[in-house]
Amino acid sequence: MEFFGSDSDDDGIDPLQELLAACMRIVPPLAGRRPALRLMDHAGRFATQAAAAGFDVVDGDCDVVLIASVYDFSRLPCGVVAALGQTGEIPGWETAWAGDGAAVYRKLPAVDRVGCPPRPPADMNEACRCARLVVETRRAAGRLPAEAYVDRAARVLRKEGVVILPGLLDAADADALCQDALDDFERCRQELVKKGKGDLAAAQQQHNYRELAMREDLRCDLRGTPSLTSEEGVERRNRLRQNEAIREICRRAATAPPSQHREGNYGLWNFDLGGPGAPKKALDAGAIGSVIALPGCAEQALHADAPHIYDGIHLPGHYYNCFLYGGEASNEPAAGQTGFVPGSHVCEACTALVKDAPRNVAAGIVRPRLASGDALIFDARILHFGLPNRSTKRRAIVYCNHTEYWFRDPKNWDDRVSVFDDS
Repeated sequence: MEFFGSDSDDDGIDPLQELLAACMRIVPPLAGRRPALRLMDHAGRFATQAAAAGFDVVDGDCDVVLIASVYDFSRLPCGVVAALGQTGEIPGWETAWAGDGAAVYRKLPAVDRVGCPPRPPADMNEACRCARLVVETRRAAGRLPAEAYVDRAARVLRKEGVVILPGLLDAADADALCQDALDDFERCRQELVKKGKGDLAAAQQQHNYRELAMREDLRCDLRGTPSLTSEEGVERRNRLRQNEAIREICRRAATAPPSQHREGNYGLWNFDLGGPGAPKKALDAGAIGSVIALPGCAEQALHADAPHIYDGIHLPGHYYNCFLYGGEASNEPAAGQTGFVPGSHVCEACTALVKDAPRNVAAGIVRPRLASGDALIFDARILHFGLPNRSTKRRAIVYCNHTEYWFRDPKNWDDRVSVFDDS
């Protein structure tokens, strides 16, 4: 995380001005919108100075709160706190800047608090690692336009192999998509039971089908199922599949650095790529799918979804996956989600990591706990794993793959028998 200090050599600077300046660096104006600041209790007398520093002073939803007395942080209404007269460590908050008798705190993102032996629950260090991956998509005034954050998100994705986008979609859409997936899972389960093929909910199914690919016992992948292809749900699916921000983040992350030799890449005149002078074409968005994890499923083995094209040469990504979280399980910590090892999408870094995988994964793991409407994009080369589901709820994570035009995945989905065939 970035830590900010004073810009001034003037020891006589007003502590309030210094505090507000630090806040403005941490929550700068975006898309022409000034950050909204709320003054709590005794801080009301600072309204004029806050407005002069570039904030919109508000009474309701805000991006920053300013406190001027010792305060219970659990009662504060947003994730950035400017504290005048209060310093020191606050559990669950990161000190983003500290001055003389003042500090700015940033709330750390939620992470896994359940753990699965031998992995303990997430600690403060893991929460700080998770914070490096977060790129805001909303402010108190509402949703930000994509151009306000796609460049930063693409840079995080290139560097870390994963980026978190809180509130990218409305929670209602995310919940509905996850329910579509759960409804389709139950249809598949009942159809296979009726045909005497075993019960997915009892770990009795090991075969792959056109619409269903088994991952492990009690964990499977759905695609092309009735609700996930219905005309009724096409608009909410397209809010994920054709999302402007997601597609642009993936396109920028997959773009190679500028080269003086690009004019020599004459093959770019083929495949509708526009020629050497054209910007990189958007990646192809695949069909909407879902990973279903049933109660009792174990922790997944550490893995990557796709190989590097060449050993030892780190190229821009060619396959990105966007996860969308929603449904009742997203509110249940014991249901688990997904763990990642940031930076492991780089072949050189992964080579060093796997030489002592248990220790290095433990030191670098991130297990974010995301809410309905939150999205996460990851490079398919990154090491990751599904967490166990220790709840009583079925967990659905909806996804959309974004791949280069030449990439195909025949392993799981091609030439399979349909769950719904009469045979």
